[in-house]
Amino acid sequence: MCPPNIELSGENPGKPWIFNTIGSPDYFRLLIPDPAIPHKQIVTPWIKYDLTITQPKIAGTVGKNYLITL
Repeated sequence: MCPPNIELSGENPGKPWIFNTIGSPDYFRLLIPDPAIPHKQIVTPWIKYDLTITQPKIAGTVGKNYLITL
């Protein structure tokens, strides 16, 4: 899987979403459906962490107004 490319990803969804860059301490290889090619997965370009003690979650999306995958 190719790493996310900010130029090819959707618009920034806003805070608390961060761009998922390899080498960043926040990088996580979360695979999500590719909206352009059916049955293909991509590494999510935008990621959000919810690190609550009772139920931590990691969410990913292609960009603003795209499906969010948990």
